[in-house]
Amino acid sequence: VLARRQELDLTQLDVWQAGGPSNTTLTKIENAEIDTLTRTTARKLDAGLQWVAGSAKGVYESGAAPRPIAAALRGMSQRGARWLMDQIESAEVPAETRAELLEVLRERGTA
Repeated sequence: VLARRQELDLTQLDVWQAGGPSNTTLTKIENAEIDTLTRTTARKLDAGLQWVAGSAKGVYESGAAPRPIAAALRGMSQRGARWLMDQIESAEVPAETRAELLEVLRERGTA
């Protein structure tokens, strides 16, 4: 979690503002001070760290590698990418995340 936050050059506040867990919870996670990762916290980690849904749970439960959203988009079909682009533009997605996702879609020639 800490490595991903640093990779994205995000503060704990940035992660929280992007839908992630509170600073207190994030600090506990980054310092390996939690015993259980709740479903809600896992979803918030996925949102705040720009991971595909279920990534945080996989990391916590089995050490699986998380899947960044941008990487998942690169393997998406054209039809799926167009649908996602429409969803991104109509949803309340944080501006920074929206820009990154749309850039990946543009690279694919979809946006």
